[in-house]
Amino acid sequence: MEDEQIEVRIGDRERRSVDARLRAALDDGVLTLTEYDERTAKCWAARTREELRLLTRDLPEPAAENGAEGTTSTAPQTAPRTTPTKSDEDDEDEAKPGIVSRVVGGLVTGVLVAAGAFLGWQVIDSDDGAAVFGRQTVHVVEGQESVDVGALFGRVEIVVPEGMRARTSGMLVFGRTDCELACANDAGTEDVVVNVTGGLARVDILTPAEFAEEEADDEDD
Repeated sequence: MEDEQIEVRIGDRERRSVDARLRAALDDGVLTLTEYDERTAKCWAARTREELRLLTRDLPEPAAENGAEGTTSTAPQTAPRTTPTKSDEDDEDEAKPGIVSRVVGGLVTGVLVAAGAFLGWQVIDSDDGAAVFGRQTVHVVEGQESVDVGALFGRVEIVVPEGMRARTSGMLVFGRTDCELACANDAGTEDVVVNVTGGLARVDILTPAEFAEEEADDEDD
């Protein structure tokens, strides 16, 4: 009676090699995920080389063979390089500034539109002059006690005669009012109230000398 052939037991090195081949078959679409899970479990439970061979006998041969038939290459497996991908949190963090800027931009636009609608009629109804997307010059006459001007997306120049001092009043939203010499004329014997209504505009209250200087600068340009 012949002695039974005893197979040499295998170790984790052989199991890792077969597991890598099963993984390659899964990546290539040869095995389904369920099949891969089943065979991997059997692979790590295997005790002999024959048990491992049964797990890969119906799989395509690997690209490079190393060693005798029935053995598989045990060369270290190099993980494929992968391009880092952005996580959902990164996408959300990048999206937040864009969302905030759009919200703020929408609010600012809404405020500007509302201000234009509210101030528009008041600007048009100004008694002494108005500038809408343009430039307007208003000359104050001696003895005039007040001047009523409006400006919306434009510029108004008010020229105050020598001997008069200007005082400003009214409401200018998102705008600028300049009144240096005309408002600081301590020698003025009469006051004129400059009432300005509008928004997103510039109002210059000038003496005749300042106005002449600006006109000369404009001609030079």
